Amino acid sequence: MLVIVSFPIGAKCLVKTGQMVDFTSPFYTLKEKSERRISLAKHLKVPPAKIFKYLKKFVGEPVKHGDIIALKNSLFSSDKVVCDEDGVIKEINHYEGEVIIAAASQRSNTRHCYFIGRVEETAKNQISINVEQGEVYPIKKATQPFGGETVYLQKNEVVTFSESAVGKKILVCETLTPYQAAKAEALDAKGYVGLLSLDGISSLPSAQFQKIEDYKKAVGRKYTYCLVDPTYSRMYFYRF
Repeated sequence: MLVIVSFPIGAKCLVKTGQMVDFTSPFYTLKEKSERRISLAKHLKVPPAKIFKYLKKFVGEPVKHGDIIALKNSLFSSDKVVCDEDGVIKEINHYEGEVIIAAASQRSNTRHCYFIGRVEETAKNQISINVEQGEVYPIKKATQPFGGETVYLQKNEVVTFSESAVGKKILVCETLTPYQAAKAEALDAKGYVGLLSLDGISSLPSAQFQKIEDYKKAVGRKYTYCLVDPTYSRMYFYRF
């Protein structure tokens, strides 16, 4: 069976056709421009609307580490705000009293594979992975792409939440109580896949089945791994 995995536009794919990948394999790298927000009003202790009186740099001007962005002189002292990295003044917000600096250098963010298998093909923004057996289901909602080894929790089942039980795994169950969600997050669970949303309960990566019949089928099959792909509103349960 082929599992299709998408990745962000602009990212550089790090896997190759024919490669065996697992959770330790680098998947893609994405360069991100960082921004730095500095509250001039807070540092200088002035109303936000009055920061323009103290500015030494303006929108579009390049700045270097150590440059003075704003300076406030008084009879007995002077307060200054100094740039802590090279960049360009992107915005001066007189409502919030802050300056926004776009960093000159880009930071690379590398994400590792959240799936296991053999890379069958690489394309512009997706790859296909060959696995032994699996099934694909539509999803109602997902917070982000994620995947990993599964652990299945039955309704009303008494489960001891320990690192060996849920750590580095995706919890497949109808829902999680706030306590269970907090415990799973603390034990480094990879995510939750089920019937009900965890909105307002947990920041765990999560996905909801679109149909209860699909959930029951997936629980009955108990495949070893799960992969969630929000780009195409689908998730895979598979073994390799």
